[in-house]
Amino acid sequence: MRRKILMIRHALSEVNNFDNVGAPVRGAENAPLARQGRLQAAQLGDKLKNVYGMDVTRTPAAVSEFLRTRQTAERSGFLILEPYPVLNEFRADDWPKILADLRSGNLPPELKALAWDLLANPPKEDIWFTHGVLMTAVCHILGIKRDDGRIYPNFCEIIPITIN
Repeated sequence: MRRKILMIRHALSEVNNFDNVGAPVRGAENAPLARQGRLQAAQLGDKLKNVYGMDVTRTPAAVSEFLRTRQTAERSGFLILEPYPVLNEFRADDWPKILADLRSGNLPPELKALAWDLLANPPKEDIWFTHGVLMTAVCHILGIKRDDGRIYPNFCEIIPITIN
């Protein structure tokens, strides 16, 4: 049976705000949303209600174990959240190489394995709050191309996917 999933990238967090001197390094599990991220998440909640007709207060959502995905879901209005390690951010020692590979259309094997693991063991919820690199890998595997040519989703971007 095919399922329709909405994959959502978390809002801007302190770890993504590179203008914030002293911000945690990429991959920090407890990096909170930045002020702008809190506003993005609230707007996301409005979009899910008004465009998708979703009652976010009654819709269960899957989140990664990282604080920023949970905070994005909560600020969007979700009340029923379940954490899944399979939605966690991809950890890499060499981010510049990973990003260069992705920009050139190559999916690193370790990232491909994580994306396949997510697709083989998906959360039971149909809303997934996760991280940009993992979303990029899932889209690569499923053959989803962006209209704007970007390889990486924006903060709070919703990407619909269909899985088995």
